[in-house]
Amino acid sequence: MVDPMRDVILRWSGPADVLGMSWLTDLDAGEVIEPDTSGSYAFVMNGQARRFRWEYEKRPGNSGKKR
Repeated sequence: MVDPMRDVILRWSGPADVLGMSWLTDLDAGEVIEPDTSGSYAFVMNGQARRFRWEYEKRPGNSGKKR
């Protein structure tokens, strides 16, 4: 049986310049995660499905980034 309150880690990798123009939004928690080269985001599942959105802004400064 899977624990619905388990810890989960999302991992990513990629070029630093692309990661620097990207962000991950935890749509359920309303948190914006700056995906740096450490390459991970940890959270507790809380027994529910979780939704995330990965976004990338080609222009310097991430003018479309919501905070």
